[in-house]
Amino acid sequence: MTRTHVVNRTVGSTCNACQEPITEDTKKLRPDGTMFPECRPCINRKRRDKLALLKETDPEAHKANRDRERERYRAIRKQFLDMHNHTCRCCGETHDEFLTLDHVNGDGAKERGGNKNGPCRAYRAAIDAGPNSPDYRCLCCNCNFAIGRYGYCPHGNLPPRNASSTNELEIPPNFTP
Repeated sequence: MTRTHVVNRTVGSTCNACQEPITEDTKKLRPDGTMFPECRPCINRKRRDKLALLKETDPEAHKANRDRERERYRAIRKQFLDMHNHTCRCCGETHDEFLTLDHVNGDGAKERGGNKNGPCRAYRAAIDAGPNSPDYRCLCCNCNFAIGRYGYCPHGNLPPRNASSTNELEIPPNFTP
C-alpha cells in the first residue's frame, strides 16, 4: 500500500485526527514543504502513544530508539559548540559539560513551546542563525543562570538584560562590572 498526501493543504484546513482548524502554530511540514494532514499536537500525541506501546511490547527496541535520540541530540549540540569554539562568551569556560545555549532575549521558554518541542529545535535554530547571531550565544551554565535569575552576570563581560522587561531582579547598586 502506498501513501499519498494532499499537496495543496493550507493553514485553516481541518486536522484529520481532532477536526480542529490547523493554525500557523500547529502546522507541521514535511521535508518537501507540504503539510501533514494532522496538527502538531495530534502528531505528537500519536508519537507518544506509539513510544509507550513500544516500551510495553518491546523494551529493547524502545531502549534503542531512546539511544538514537540521545545520540542525535549530542550530535546537534556538538555542532552548536563547534560553531562557538567550545567557549563561554562571557567567562571563557571551555568544558563542554558546562556549556549551554543561551537565548539572548530571554525567550527560550517561548521558543521551546513549553518544553514540548525539545532542545534539539533550539540548537537547530541557533545553528541556522550562525555564530554571530544576535539571538543566540554559547554560555556556561553559571553565566546563563546568573543572567536568567539576576539579569546580569557577575563576570561583567556581557551587557545586563533589561530587568524591567523580563521581570528579573534589579541589579544591586553595589554591582560594578
